[in-house]
Amino acid sequence: MKLQQLQFKDFANTKRWKMLDQKGSGQQLLFRLGHLNPEVHIDSIKGQANKVLKREERGNVIETTSTVGISTKKGKLTDFYNTLTSFVKAGYLPGESVASIEKLRTNINKDMPEECDLWVNISIAKYASPKAAAQALENLSTQFTKGFMNIPIPGAENMTPADVFKSPEVKKMMKKQGATDAQINETLKELTSVSKQVVKETFEMKVKYKEGDFHGYSAVYAFAPFKSNPEKKPIKADGLKDSVFGNTGGGGGIDTRVKLPANAFDKEDLPINGCILQAVQTKNYMITGDFLTYLNLMPSGKSFCQSLTKFKTKTETTHVGGTTFIDHYIIPINSNLKKEGYPYREEFEDMMLKLISSL
Repeated sequence: MKLQQLQFKDFANTKRWKMLDQKGSGQQLLFRLGHLNPEVHIDSIKGQANKVLKREERGNVIETTSTVGISTKKGKLTDFYNTLTSFVKAGYLPGESVASIEKLRTNINKDMPEECDLWVNISIAKYASPKAAAQALENLSTQFTKGFMNIPIPGAENMTPADVFKSPEVKKMMKKQGATDAQINETLKELTSVSKQVVKETFEMKVKYKEGDFHGYSAVYAFAPFKSNPEKKPIKADGLKDSVFGNTGGGGGIDTRVKLPANAFDKEDLPINGCILQAVQTKNYMITGDFLTYLNLMPSGKSFCQSLTKFKTKTETTHVGGTTFIDHYIIPINSNLKKEGYPYREEFEDMMLKLISSL
């Protein structure tokens, strides 16, 4: 298929993703995508935190229905803007106004719509042949050790950018554009210096780029000095309450109203395998973009979270003196990232495979 015939819907779930921009030429196609924030579907009543919905007194019986709240929700940009606006109205942000916050909101929404919780880019470059695409992929892994001025130009039979500047034919063409020998040599000198600096900085950061495999397709990964398999410390009950449910006072301990699965707070060692995907080659195409980097950085769809829309009621009855208290607590059921519509690793992987198969 022609590159420009590729459509967003060919590899993305349009109910979970939104195309923010698409542009390119016959040789390259760029997609900017936004993941739709599932928290727009939160039950506006039951999802509130510690909200008394109903209270009745009948003789010596007090019956109350209240919410517990969703402790694992991540928040929306809309909430952020609303908070800024409330701060302005309260006088906490001198020099700002409601109008200035709305202007900020409008400007940011152009690139990062607030209906989304993640914004990513995908670039697909088309080369003259699979061999040229393979060379481009190899260059990604070697440009940080050899320098971008010393790597072969894809499809140019081992000619490097440095060779181009030294070529009599290229010099002749540049002179026709008004460049002098001194200017050409100075440009070559500056680019060579930058190329060496990139190699030096990459070495100092201890980042390594290596060719590898992504489901049978040639790929390049970045290996940074991440600490793999860190020592896992047990989570204390007091710490669990403070970090997840908030410290509500008292003697500490887990909120007994909420029963969580045993593995609720198990954490994966990310990035997976200690590396980050940079590029994938298929046929005469190379796919890059920050969408790929999320593949090994995203948690699994099986990771715990609480439901945004499904709840259960737990009733507790206590007697204090001559009064009976009946408390009904509305609690979100246990769920996971996939079920609730949050972005997760397996989804990114599936989208990549669909994209590859569409080319």
